Amino acid sequence: MKKEKIITSIIVAIAVVAVFTAANAAFAKIIVIANEDVSVSYLSASELKNVYLGKKSFWDSDVKIVLAVLVNGSIHQSFLKENVGKTPEQFKNYWNKILYTGAGIPPTPLKTEAEMIEYIKKTRGAIGYVDSATPHEGVKVIEIR
Repeated sequence: MKKEKIITSIIVAIAVVAVFTAANAAFAKIIVIANEDVSVSYLSASELKNVYLGKKSFWDSDVKIVLAVLVNGSIHQSFLKENVGKTPEQFKNYWNKILYTGAGIPPTPLKTEAEMIEYIKKTRGAIGYVDSATPHEGVKVIEIR
């Protein structure tokens, strides 16, 4: 009997953690960040989508756009769904086709938001995204209109 109560308590605790994690991801505000040399301070939603689909490959200053994406996670999933209109799997397949045809260079995959920020800081023309709560000094925040 004691063993069953312990197992039930563990299951309830796991469920509570899962609910809070999902709720936290749902309320996360994602910001678009770029290397400080990027000449634009805002993009329209359609421009951002075109950037991440490889249809816009140069900034207004003729600097090559360098895409960065998180490998996985709720921020990655939310960003793609809200801004590109694709699931992570659809996005990966899309870029695999472009790579196969030689029509573009896929985004650089990064494991963490900290890696994303460091990559954006040091890479000319780079663009990426992070949770707004993540410290992001040394990068430019791009407003999406």
